[in-house]
Amino acid sequence: MRPIYFPYTYISQQTAAGLANYFRQITIYQASARQVPVEMQKLIDDGFLDIHAPITTDQTKLDDVLKNFQNWAAIHSHRQELKTAILQSGMDPIPFFEDSAVSQIVADIKSDLHQKTGPEVPDALFHARLFLEFAQEFDRQSQDTRENLRAYERKAKYLFKDIKGESEDQAHNTPAGFKIMTGDPGEYMVFRRLDAWTHLFQADAAARGVFISSNRTIVEHMIGVMSTAEKIYQANTIPDSTDGTKDFRAWQDNLLANMVGLAKIKWPTSTDGFGTAGVSKMVDCKTTLSVYLLPDIPPHMCFARAISKNFSQPDGQHHESPVRNTLIGLVEPL
Repeated sequence: MRPIYFPYTYISQQTAAGLANYFRQITIYQASARQVPVEMQKLIDDGFLDIHAPITTDQTKLDDVLKNFQNWAAIHSHRQELKTAILQSGMDPIPFFEDSAVSQIVADIKSDLHQKTGPEVPDALFHARLFLEFAQEFDRQSQDTRENLRAYERKAKYLFKDIKGESEDQAHNTPAGFKIMTGDPGEYMVFRRLDAWTHLFQADAAARGVFISSNRTIVEHMIGVMSTAEKIYQANTIPDSTDGTKDFRAWQDNLLANMVGLAKIKWPTSTDGFGTAGVSKMVDCKTTLSVYLLPDIPPHMCFARAISKNFSQPDGQHHESPVRNTLIGLVEPL
């Protein structure tokens, strides 16, 4: 059982590196069968990323909407405004109208879709998948922008060094005016991301009990909704791998095995040795892992409750599943 990364369908190389401190491989959902971004393909080739699309129906319909949007975006001057508009209305069966060209574009795209398919009951899962596709592109482009800004910041620092005649060490103490703050794009519409991701997760019938996130806002929301949630582990150290990776890999396997085991047994139980079995020397790393256990609530029911919605196939469809608790890990930089 691999841990599932949520509530995103995109992951950057930097975030993946942080997760790789604790897990050999993670699963990330995709909203469709479309090709993943090239940055993620490298993570797949390296064996770290496992791609899973719980549902791939209506692919042509989804592709048509995305193609229409890209065509509109290519000729529209306010591209960022357009992306914001489509993200904000991408899941709604009725678009939000304003007296602006952008809102009309969004409405036209949806109107064209309905004309092709005829009148129908709004498909919440389809709208969720559409939203996640746009969110993935937003995250990908945001990551490109952040990397470009970091490169610019580095160049600005060394230019400042040359002007001041400073040493290379002093160049790292560039005045705050040269520091570019970009924020975290993953925080944008983060609860709507959770809502859309949960719709996709409900379509997955597999019994999965371990979930990983890099977003504190979402994890705190989920453990806040589940009043019985307990924090069972926290660490910012990993095994010393200077003499090879054998012990490190064994430690990762043991950590995941413990999490999977806790997802299947009656709580409370002992957690002695969790995350430390067979390790003689631990060293500091640049990330921290916190693990929360949500007892007696299986995952599909847990995520449905987190967004205050009922689904036609709640976790009851998994009545023979061995998963009885939900484990959520939060990995974040120190």
